Amino acid sequence: MKSQNVKYCGIAAACSIAVMALFLYYILPALMSAFAWGIAENYEFISDELAEHGKFAKAEKILRAAAKKRPWDFRPHQKLGMLYLAQEGKKKQAIESLEAAAALAWKSTGYPEMLIPLHRERLASLYTALARELDAVRQKKPEAFYFAYADMLSPSHDSKTRATWNQPAKEAPLLKDDFTLNDIKDYECVAGAPQVKDSSGLKNLNAAGIFFQTGFIEYELTRAEAKDKTLYILARGTPAFGIYPIIDLKIDNERVAFIYVDSPEWRFYPVAAPRTSARQRWTLSYFNDGALPILDNAGKRIGLSEDRNLMVGGIFKLIEN
Repeated sequence: MKSQNVKYCGIAAACSIAVMALFLYYILPALMSAFAWGIAENYEFISDELAEHGKFAKAEKILRAAAKKRPWDFRPHQKLGMLYLAQEGKKKQAIESLEAAAALAWKSTGYPEMLIPLHRERLASLYTALARELDAVRQKKPEAFYFAYADMLSPSHDSKTRATWNQPAKEAPLLKDDFTLNDIKDYECVAGAPQVKDSSGLKNLNAAGIFFQTGFIEYELTRAEAKDKTLYILARGTPAFGIYPIIDLKIDNERVAFIYVDSPEWRFYPVAAPRTSARQRWTLSYFNDGALPILDNAGKRIGLSEDRNLMVGGIFKLIEN
């Protein structure tokens, strides 16, 4: 009798385990999709559960809906990219999703996100994944920049190498904000105006190369001005959360480089200038603005302890002796 009871208990336990497995595999994801999707924060957990059970199409649908409902959030695009990487033949879609995530993530380097180690780690994993995929398909090569940026965001992160963002910048003479072209030796300005001391009367600070927030400035160069293989962008920046401004440089709407302006002093940042059209349009975009505020006891902002800003002094070429 005792052995028969043990046998029935074993059968009951096995049935319970089987029912629980069926519930977790089939019913739970459906219930979560039906009832929990109204809470936008659940999209990560739901999509992970679906992907774990091989339901990639449903996970993709969840993530696309999340991306639409949360246009400021880079995570749905990042997870969508990783979902594509887990499937054969979807590398192109993976890179597109990771690039979309990176475009949003540039704006996530301010307060309070950058005080959260998990946020920095997520950013680092995003840029590392994107760099590896770009490296694998041998596209244009911003991957070294992405690797280096990931390493800076989270130094313990498994970035490929301690890569450098760009060629070493050349130090400029100690220039004041109201410098004139006569103060610069060995370089000739081919586009852009020098900084002005009193910018309070300017309606468009970006037109003077002064960026206290995100924006862009455009220069037009003729073939004669752009004939040199290397031109130099004169710039300086101030950091926040240990990160300096980044310039996204495009020539005739094609990305040429990311330039990390890693000095509060004026420096010349070299750019390998492609010889394309008779007239070139150089677009310098500043997109990773951020600041660390000073708060009073009530949580009201009363000032800034760190403020990431960019100043651009123009485009120059080296004067041949």
